[in-house]
Amino acid sequence: MGNRKLPFGYKMVMGEIVVHPQEAQAVQSIYARYLAGASFNDITDHLKEKGPPYDADKPWNKNMVARILEDGRYAGTERFPAILSPEQMQEAAQHRSERKPAVQITEAQKALRRLCNGRPSAAVESQVLSLLNCLAAAPEQIKPQPQTVNRGELAEMERRFSAALTTSPVDEDGAKELALRLAGMQYSSIGSSEYESQRLRHLFTSAAPMAEIDAELLKSTVSQVYVKKGQASLLLKNGQIIEGRA
Repeated sequence: MGNRKLPFGYKMVMGEIVVHPQEAQAVQSIYARYLAGASFNDITDHLKEKGPPYDADKPWNKNMVARILEDGRYAGTERFPAILSPEQMQEAAQHRSERKPAVQITEAQKALRRLCNGRPSAAVESQVLSLLNCLAAAPEQIKPQPQTVNRGELAEMERRFSAALTTSPVDEDGAKELALRLAGMQYSSIGSSEYESQRLRHLFTSAAPMAEIDAELLKSTVSQVYVKKGQASLLLKNGQIIEGRA
């Protein structure tokens, strides 16, 4: 059992986990510095200079420091002898909770993440807001989509998309392009209607200029948000794709 398979601060001797004196001293120093107000980067810089090394071929980084500060085994368990007191561990946990900034995610950002199938960048969020405002300013650009999808073409597009996802390495840009085209074909195949386009036009006609994304408007009008090479486009619920300009 190699030493780095164990938490930093311990070593294996004759099949028993024991304290590694030099590393244990570093663990105690990490906690003391952290509780004194040092940042992860400050502690990392100190360890890079003073050591001991975390691993022979791995320089210290803030993720290693964070891992040590979150490991409850240092207070002692059935297998691991104590390096820190339970009070020190509790104080460090309290310190982490107080220093951790509260991340506020709006309903619009939650909806946008679902539509993007991931966390979009601030630039993409800004582009989506711009596209929604453009639609609110000119809702007449929303038009019913022609239902001209051939079933054979749809099946072929589904086959191409499946092949793109299972071919290694995956061509991400190509797969996204196929996904966008397939989504449009699938929507058209079930029939977009004049009613749906009218509904969307009505919603955007009623929308005021937005300084931030309106969550309800986004959820009620957009089926998917696609991002290709940093450029966002919207698949509306009538099957129409609204593309941004580079």
